[in-house]
Amino acid sequence: MKSLVLMVGILLFSVGNIFTQDVPGVANGSVGRNSRDDYDNGIRMRSIQLERAKRENYRQRVIEIRKMNYAQIKKDFELLQKLQSEIVKTYVTGKEINYKRIGELASKVSECAKRLDANLSLYEEDQPSKSKLKESELQDIKNIIVVLDKSVGNFVTSPIFQNLNVIETKTTENAETELRNIIRLSFLLEQKSKVP
Repeated sequence: MKSLVLMVGILLFSVGNIFTQDVPGVANGSVGRNSRDDYDNGIRMRSIQLERAKRENYRQRVIEIRKMNYAQIKKDFELLQKLQSEIVKTYVTGKEINYKRIGELASKVSECAKRLDANLSLYEEDQPSKSKLKESELQDIKNIIVVLDKSVGNFVTSPIFQNLNVIETKTTENAETELRNIIRLSFLLEQKSKVP
């Protein structure tokens, strides 16, 4: 009987040693109630660190792209405003509206906005496009010009033009939305001016 108790004791001692061995990802090799939580938290923390490093790498890459393209960004920034002013002027002056000229200017606005889009790198490529334009605002040329003028105004007053190193999410999202609106509206204005 004593030998049976002794063997059970040895067996329990051996099994206990197996369970207290070091477990990867668990502090001090202790396997307890919170070990799975500790392991999951470790994975979560590494994932957060990787995501943070990815964002920082993206931020640095965008800043470098903007520095390399600064001259073109500045030129397109100024050109965009001049073209939009010319569209408004063409629409409101003269006895008849010069739709052909408005279409030509809208085409140039579109090209300019697309270059800005590429050079500013406001968003990652897999990011979906966001737009808050209402279809009711896009029915006639006058409304399109008014909405386009507002989008250009919002875009050129964005904080990213005060400091090209700005990569804040909300700021870049707003600028990206306005730039996408400008591209869409200028294309639509070009199409509508062909058939007034």
